[in-house]
Amino acid sequence: MAATLAPEPWAARLLWVGPTPDDGVALWLRDYRLDPRDIASVGEALARESQAAGHPVRHVYLNGHLVWSASTSPSSDSGA
Repeated sequence: MAATLAPEPWAARLLWVGPTPDDGVALWLRDYRLDPRDIASVGEALARESQAAGHPVRHVYLNGHLVWSASTSPSSDSGA
């Protein structure tokens, strides 16, 4: 009997965390139902939560588009 791979759980496909060249992380979020008015606040919230957990976020992408970047965030220098 051939071994079959279990499909990846859908929740694992919604958020992917990957390394950046400067020892930070990039967050990739997939959510086609997110209201466009909420995109910026979701990006900021994800970055804030990850920073609090000790993961320095450099970029947040939603559906393949950059929605938040530490280099352009006014709160990126606050250390919060």
